[in-house]
Amino acid sequence: AFASEARPLHRLQSPSVDETALGELITFGWAAGRLSNFRNIDRVPGGTVITVSLGNGEISERRFCDPLETLGQDECVTEADCQAAVENSVSSHLVSDVGYSLQLSGGVDSSLIAALAAGQSERGLASYSVNLPDHPFDEGVYQDMVAARYGLDHSRVNVSAADYAEMLPRAVRHMEGPTPHGGCTMLMLLCGHVREHSKVVLTGEGADELFGGYLRYALWRKTLWQERVAAVLPGVVWPDRWPFAGLRRLAGLDAAAYSTIYHDFRAVARIFPGLLPTPGVREAASARYQDFRDRLFAIDQVAYLESLLVRQDKMSMAQSVEARVPFAHLPLYRYANRLPHRIRCPGGETKPVLKQMAERHLPYDLIYRRKIGLWLPYHEWFRDEKGAGRYLEALTAPDSKLAAYAEKALLTSLVESFRIGDRQSGLVLQRLVELELWMRSLSEEPKSPSLYA
Repeated sequence: AFASEARPLHRLQSPSVDETALGELITFGWAAGRLSNFRNIDRVPGGTVITVSLGNGEISERRFCDPLETLGQDECVTEADCQAAVENSVSSHLVSDVGYSLQLSGGVDSSLIAALAAGQSERGLASYSVNLPDHPFDEGVYQDMVAARYGLDHSRVNVSAADYAEMLPRAVRHMEGPTPHGGCTMLMLLCGHVREHSKVVLTGEGADELFGGYLRYALWRKTLWQERVAAVLPGVVWPDRWPFAGLRRLAGLDAAAYSTIYHDFRAVARIFPGLLPTPGVREAASARYQDFRDRLFAIDQVAYLESLLVRQDKMSMAQSVEARVPFAHLPLYRYANRLPHRIRCPGGETKPVLKQMAERHLPYDLIYRRKIGLWLPYHEWFRDEKGAGRYLEALTAPDSKLAAYAEKALLTSLVESFRIGDRQSGLVLQRLVELELWMRSLSEEPKSPSLYA
């Protein structure tokens, strides 16, 4: 049986958690590849055709859109080629019988999409953003820069801790698992406002995975060195403090895969010792390449980008809005993925090619500011017992689903240390809360016998 979501398949069998996926969810925040989060249900990779013979039931599979097939340096590919490919991709995504609008975060990616779309549009464009009024994470000033420069009819959707807490269970339900990024709830709220005026919205998703927009691309030499040294000496040799902590952290692991994690995954592993992730899609993608930068791009393009595209699709479709992603376009990949690394990812600056392209369209201060990227103040919001903090109780309650896999004393200690002021555990607890909400929601799914009742 096939379905666009797992929920209809639960009428054939009652939903149960895939523990292999659970290990990846706890560590990486996303179960990659064919893992669907549910036992006995596989996710079909994007760009795949599956054929079932009506004669003998034989199943065949063909992948027609694999970004890794385009990954490999070609000295003939230039920055100008990539610039033209970006412009062509935006143009092809503007074709619409019902018009379109823009998601505008104020970051370089969505702002560049806005600039290029405005330059090709014969009418005024509407743009939308989520905002955190009076908070350091708010990017309103940069949104206003772009809106003013290109005459956008810009609307802000102000969100609060209460909005996040109220929307979180619904976002988890539509994701059919924990959200891979806390911004999912904000995207759902945003698309709820977009749909009042537009059914199609363009986003800047995918640029970081294609052009190297994360800190790991700036620090690739350091991480590669840590991997090589950690491979020679066991982790226990290194003190668990700076400057040796990175060596201890990566010992015995694929550094390209684990550089995508920003929390203390070894501490989390001590809480859930039976849910350590086994080598999977990330490590397999990494093993295909020798160059460390190719390994980073490969992992991001098969795992992290997948999570972002799924969240964008599910959060927008939950509000009956179609989200389009010009940076996740195979014709663009055929150029950007072949750019020589000395141009695309030299180290030091993130996504230099895209930023140089943006200099023709956007203010310098917007392009070269610190990246925020829908980051939310989890440590604040999960301390509000009337807001998201009310969900913390579920982790330590007698009927906790996730606690069944945990060293309960350590899980309780994590929750309590956060409550008394530990700022480092907010991101981890956000993920654990979402896992708990998702696992509890499975008992609300229709049971398989209802199909035949």
